[in-house]
Amino acid sequence: MRPADRTRGAPGAGIVRRGLLLAGGIVLLFLAVLGRLFYLQVLSAEPLVARAAVQWQAKETLPAKRGTIYDRNGTPLAVDGPAYDVIAVVSPRAPDHVVDPAQTAAALAPHLGMPAARLEALLRQPGRYQVEFRPGGWKISPETKAAIEALHLPGIVFVEDRRRYYPFGAFLAHTLGYVDKEGEARMGLEAALDDVLAGRDGTLKLLVDGNRRFLPGGVQDYVPPVDGKDVVLTIDQTIQTFVEDALEAAEKQVRAKHLLAVVANPKTLEVYALASRPHFDPNDYTRITNYLNLPVAFEFEPGSTFKTITLAAAINEGVYNPDETYQAGVYRSKEIRPPIRDWNDVRGWGTISFRDAFVRSSNVGMTILGYERLGRERLARYYEAFGFGARTGIDLPGEAAGRVPDLRLVPPRDVASTTFGQRIAVTPIQMVAAVSAAINGGTLMRPYVVRSIERRDEGIVYEAREPTAVRRVISPEASARVREAMAAVVESPVGTGRAFAIPGYRIGGKTGTAQKLGPDGTYRDGAYIYSFIGFAPLDDPAVLVYVVVDEPELPATSSGEVVAPIFKAIMSQTLAYLDIPPEGGGRRSAGGGSAAENGDAPAPDRLRDAPPAGEKRAAEKVVPADGAAAGGAPPAAEQGVPPAADRGVPSAGEVERSATPAEEANGDAPWTVSVPDVRGRSKKEAAALLQAAGLEADFDGTGYAVAQDPAPGSRVAAGTAVRVRFEPPAPPPGASEAPSGSGG
Repeated sequence: MRPADRTRGAPGAGIVRRGLLLAGGIVLLFLAVLGRLFYLQVLSAEPLVARAAVQWQAKETLPAKRGTIYDRNGTPLAVDGPAYDVIAVVSPRAPDHVVDPAQTAAALAPHLGMPAARLEALLRQPGRYQVEFRPGGWKISPETKAAIEALHLPGIVFVEDRRRYYPFGAFLAHTLGYVDKEGEARMGLEAALDDVLAGRDGTLKLLVDGNRRFLPGGVQDYVPPVDGKDVVLTIDQTIQTFVEDALEAAEKQVRAKHLLAVVANPKTLEVYALASRPHFDPNDYTRITNYLNLPVAFEFEPGSTFKTITLAAAINEGVYNPDETYQAGVYRSKEIRPPIRDWNDVRGWGTISFRDAFVRSSNVGMTILGYERLGRERLARYYEAFGFGARTGIDLPGEAAGRVPDLRLVPPRDVASTTFGQRIAVTPIQMVAAVSAAINGGTLMRPYVVRSIERRDEGIVYEAREPTAVRRVISPEASARVREAMAAVVESPVGTGRAFAIPGYRIGGKTGTAQKLGPDGTYRDGAYIYSFIGFAPLDDPAVLVYVVVDEPELPATSSGEVVAPIFKAIMSQTLAYLDIPPEGGGRRSAGGGSAAENGDAPAPDRLRDAPPAGEKRAAEKVVPADGAAAGGAPPAAEQGVPPAADRGVPSAGEVERSATPAEEANGDAPWTVSVPDVRGRSKKEAAALLQAAGLEADFDGTGYAVAQDPAPGSRVAAGTAVRVRFEPPAPPPGASEAPSGSGG
């Protein structure tokens, strides 16, 4: 048989081969599917599950409410509140979108503070679904939001956010600092106490549908936010207002390079107020020009106010006899070249007593007491004891240490110059602490501005700070003599502080006129720092005020011309506010010597004795600083939507809102607030307190609040109107103008 015939004889061979190929393909396909399943189910299981979870799970961050900063009486000075981001939907595909970019931009421009051309350019960006308006449309206040909503602009929507508000605007600015719109704490107490104020954010995991809508019962995990702790300051908002107003008026009149003032209790060194110029509004922090908190950071030669320290040391060492006389005018010696002159140059005052040396502010008299009689070693010891050359330890950031020369090494004339406040650099807070020690019975105290750290709504106090004595510097007897010497500066017909007298009170104080050093180390002509440090009442000091005016443009020859109006405005209002009675038209008050020196209890001080904010609640609890015993997470209901409308901050009418998923999950009640106590407040102060609590104000009458309804501490719905009745105050004592005078 031929080969061709044999091939045709095996008809099934091709089918077998095709079957084998098909079977092999099926096996390979099965292996591929099996491998793919292994890859999906084993090797890629976790990444795929995570990708799937993104589609049916949602995770939200629940921001913690930042703690509020209060003054000593519970007035909020820095608070968290609602804010809004302005969004423009520009895509024609959206049902509600911007129709006329030019008209929309023109309408938004005055509310956002941005040029209309810039806004229009943002609205016309091609290919965008929506645009934001930064910086002007970022975290706007509820008032601005309401004004924009009233325009009924198509395509303009709002996203709710939060921001920090400062109800009183440019007020205590450098001490408070600010929190920027990114939520970062900058400067001042906001930065220094950020760990205390910030709190800890919470989280919420939810089940959602394909359209990202919350499914009922779909809460998978809820970690509540822990709100920040509140900080209560020693600052008194009313006294701070006295200081701010006085500096504001002076800024317009004297046009100085710098202005500053500090008010403190000289017995405890609680700081009641401190302010400086130039300043800024923390609500608009982009306009800051000066970042230094001058009362704690400004280093300068104090001039004649420092003579108080030389006098205190000389009295304490027994080298001061007020009735002893010397020749004023010029001090010459072989060691000191050129000679030291009194501020009235070679004329001097002839032969005068050492009592008058301090009263007239004689450089020569202080040189004799300090350089000749105390000497380098004792001077250095007293400068250190009074705290110069080292930080006071005040609880504010940025404190400077000042500069004290090494008196063992510097030339004799430099040693002598320190006795009247030259060749030595101090800070205002150092002067406040040192002079307080000289007149409070002789004890150097540590100044402080933080009174307590607490959770105010829950009555929990984590830390309550008390006055801290650093060391005894001089004896009580020496301190009493310093007070009398400082009183003579104001009361004597030849005193340099006559312009600082306040009718009805015995004021003790010391003037200062310090010529400023130039870059070359020589004193500049026409460049002076004028100052005054004074206290009252004389026998039992309750208030100390220090005012510094740096290089005023207003021509002046003494501190009495530029400093006295500031000091008198602050001191007279503060004495009246604290209900400190007059001492009988300048006559000596009963009982010689302070209560501290006599071992008696001090006279009632309404600021000193006022309880911390948390103590106004019943059943106060004190817990460890870590909050372990705080009783769980704080309630989600928030309080304190601050500032007055003229500051661009939320009003009480913006408080209402519906419960969030987090609150539903946690069972939190609708938003209620605590009614603040506004009795004794002015209308402005009462309005700020009520707005800060998220309440409406219904005022009747004029003057100061005498009654309110609902009662203080009541829990009411946000937006409730609080009825407040006002009555005029009684006329303050001592309304006549003080006699004029000149300082030296």
